[in-house]
Amino acid sequence: SDLGVGINLRYIRSSLAPFNVQDQQRTGVASTVSFDIAALWKPEALELPGFGNVGDRLSIGVNLSNLGPKLTYIDAEQADPLPTNLRLGFEVGLLKTEFNSVDFVLDLNRILVRRRPEIKDSAGITIQSASVDNLPKALFSAWGDRGLKKVTVGTGLEYWYGSPKLVALRFGYFYEAPPPDNGGRKFLTFGAGIRYDVYGFDFSYLSTIEENHPLGETLRFTLLIAWGGKLD
Repeated sequence: SDLGVGINLRYIRSSLAPFNVQDQQRTGVASTVSFDIAALWKPEALELPGFGNVGDRLSIGVNLSNLGPKLTYIDAEQADPLPTNLRLGFEVGLLKTEFNSVDFVLDLNRILVRRRPEIKDSAGITIQSASVDNLPKALFSAWGDRGLKKVTVGTGLEYWYGSPKLVALRFGYFYEAPPPDNGGRKFLTFGAGIRYDVYGFDFSYLSTIEENHPLGETLRFTLLIAWGGKLD
């Protein structure tokens, strides 16, 4: 089949303040449930004008995560929404031979949380109380808060050598709009990986565009073990 779908369920428990808070005879402990839904389309055959058959070289995925009730600690009026997130991903195989392959990936993310700030008139009288939209309304109303300006973009290239895959080289770029639209993160990533039998090791280095950024010179390592099979 060209299309795959999946669902993930989770239980969340947060002990923010596991003791009596402000003599309200209640503890700052909250719990809730959430779920994710996702789909992946990878056509076996697809003819595109000017590109020919891109089947087995194109993948499109969509993921909607953290769908569920808010976390309520003490006051239900101040409950915290879960970070509901919409992700859209694309992967295109630019080169595919027996020993060499190059893939291009594009990842788009948008937080679907809508917070409405408190608004007061010139006399200091509150005309709009601070609030957060509930689901499913927030899935649509969140786009009214700076729209596409809150979309983060991640893109990159991955090269693999070997048959089966043995050594990888990676390059990526992440962009987030500057304040007040978003957090303003911008950085480059460089990485490498190796595979042998059921084992895999990946390494990445993060280089920020902005000087003295807290994420600058971040190193990440991943160790993979494919129990009962071989890594692709």
